[in-house]
Amino acid sequence: KVMCQILWFCATIVMLNIVAGMKLPCQTKLIIKRILMETINVEMEDIFNKKTSVKQEWLEGRNIYVFSDFHSGDGTARDNFKYLGNETNLMQCLKYIKKEDENSAILILGDFLEFWQSPFGSVFKNNISLMDEFADTEAVYILGNHDNDLLDFLDPKISPLLGHKFFDRMGEAVLINRGDKRIALAHGHEVDPFNSSAVPGKGRVLAIIAGMFEDKIGSPFLPNGKSVESSLLKVGEWLLSIGMQLYAKFKNISTPEQAESGQGLTASKSNDLTQKNIESWEKIKNEKKEFDVLVCGHTHRPGIAKNSENICWYYNSGSWASNRNTYLKIDLKGEITIHEWKDGGTILFDETITY
Repeated sequence: KVMCQILWFCATIVMLNIVAGMKLPCQTKLIIKRILMETINVEMEDIFNKKTSVKQEWLEGRNIYVFSDFHSGDGTARDNFKYLGNETNLMQCLKYIKKEDENSAILILGDFLEFWQSPFGSVFKNNISLMDEFADTEAVYILGNHDNDLLDFLDPKISPLLGHKFFDRMGEAVLINRGDKRIALAHGHEVDPFNSSAVPGKGRVLAIIAGMFEDKIGSPFLPNGKSVESSLLKVGEWLLSIGMQLYAKFKNISTPEQAESGQGLTASKSNDLTQKNIESWEKIKNEKKEFDVLVCGHTHRPGIAKNSENICWYYNSGSWASNRNTYLKIDLKGEITIHEWKDGGTILFDETITY
């Protein structure tokens, strides 16, 4: 029944693609284009070195422990983080790091709070203890796509409305120097056309639909163990590709390939889409030559990528929204390692994916 409802929703996406090829008022076509045909041109200055970037001095002179993608929401069935008991695991991990490394800095690399599926007030109410903990450790917070509702609060005119000390060290992506390396710190969604905009788009709509199913079945997982969200995205990707081919026919495009957007619904939980995300970042790296190494999250896939010279330039911190809880450590020389919190202790992540 759940899959039938997912198919019904995705079928509407296909129909919208067909409608987009019809003769409609200009404003209607613009709305459809915005919903279905989002594209972005990523420029380096659009990502780093903004006035709203986190301050580099907040991280200087300390080993940086990078966490991302908790997606901590309202504590209901939509909340993978709390459903799996990962809040307890995280608290233990933070306590361990504080004890073992007095020179540590905690960096939250986006999607800490889950605003796409849960109301503002409920999210804050259910995450006070975590925000208190992060405030005590002076954690630095870079926003992702699921928590970019906080973006406007970076404006000094309204930032006092947040009130909590945790948000004093909140900002956007930044470049830092570590050893002889220029390291980019970003959530990763900045090059994902379905998730980069602060304006609600397809990625957010699909997350909302997934949340509705999770409420209905009382769990973020289907009986087969697969997550509701990842199943929805796979079906949606398949139907969207069909819709794009139909769109091509209505627009009299000679081949379906010419109509392909070249982008998936989201990079999260998909090897192919993760690869596209990495390729987009590599293009920026090679063209802009502003950084040597990228540290990011977003895809929920801890891993690395190497260039043609076998030099690692991409590191992903993974997530805390599944049964594998991973994070990165950046030492003072710029060396980066991937770790997993498992069975009450930390180990080097032994299943690192190389792209």
